[in-house]
Amino acid sequence: MGQLRGSAGGGSHGGRALDMGEGSASDGIDDMYSISNIYHMGGTSNDGEREYLNSPDEILFMQVFVDEVAVWMDSFDRDKHFSRIIPFMALKSTMMLNAFLACGVKHLTLINEAYKDDKALFYYDTATTQLLRSLQNPDRDIVECATTAVVLNVYEVMSEKPNERMNHIAGARALIRECGWDARSTGIGSACFWLNIGMEVLSCLAFNFPTAWKPDEWGLDTSFADPPSNSKASENSSTNANIGQHDGKKPNIRDKHGKGDKAIKTEQSAPATTSLTAPTDGGDEEVWVHRIFYIVAKIANFRASVTPLHEPSPQDEQVRQQDRFEKWKQLKRLCAIWNRDCPRSMRPFSYLFPAQDPSSSSIFPNIW
Repeated sequence: MGQLRGSAGGGSHGGRALDMGEGSASDGIDDMYSISNIYHMGGTSNDGEREYLNSPDEILFMQVFVDEVAVWMDSFDRDKHFSRIIPFMALKSTMMLNAFLACGVKHLTLINEAYKDDKALFYYDTATTQLLRSLQNPDRDIVECATTAVVLNVYEVMSEKPNERMNHIAGARALIRECGWDARSTGIGSACFWLNIGMEVLSCLAFNFPTAWKPDEWGLDTSFADPPSNSKASENSSTNANIGQHDGKKPNIRDKHGKGDKAIKTEQSAPATTSLTAPTDGGDEEVWVHRIFYIVAKIANFRASVTPLHEPSPQDEQVRQQDRFEKWKQLKRLCAIWNRDCPRSMRPFSYLFPAQDPSSSSIFPNIW
């Protein structure tokens, strides 16, 4: 964070350039007096913006938030807004800062018995009160409100009983929609959208609920799931047909020089040259994370609709089962496409099946 602050500010302090190499000596002295005054004012400049934290507790809680909580909040965001960018915005927003501090303290209470919930609740209640007051203001900063709501939602996921999480997710989702953020957004909008979507999808999987925000309305580019073009499919079909045309006998395949099977087999047995860099191509991992969450959300909705609303007739039940089977095949196809086309760095390095590990009590393979 310190490096980002230095690069983002360009050596500035409170909007004023600190250039000690130019101008008169009195300019530098004035700047030093300005810094000293801000320090004695508790790190707050004349316009109310905090330049830095100067409370040992607040510094600890903020460090815990950035190092322990924000890292997983940024799982969907390549620019790491919650750990690198948004914390500096909190110096201008007390409700956002209190939300961050609440998350930091809450994390400490989960890993260290010496920390109690009362401090976390104090920051949480303060941030919630400030957010509700801001929402009543018609001239509110909606971006500040939405970002704070998403952070408070993270606190609630760490604190609340599982069946109460969905109510808080709904409030953050409403503010995200008011901001016009979706899968096409960039910057803070993208970070908040995907974090809230991720928590909603995981909660829906846990409690067998359908997602309130339908995946096809997220604005995600789903061209990755489009079927291949007809020309390419026709070409592949033609090639397969030519190779497979034989009357129960092994086809005598000849190349353009007239060489038969034996010659071709000899040539193919030569060692092939491959690029060592190809398998390590990382690609856009965040894009593919977004895509798999889109697929998982559709699977969650499919699972949540398994029970009909009323007792169907045998004919209706047969139609319903056939319709679900077709949807299942579509979802299976999406999973296969994702697994086939995602970067190699996102696919497992190894599988160890239960039969290979007698000590394992799981029916699922151990994947690394």
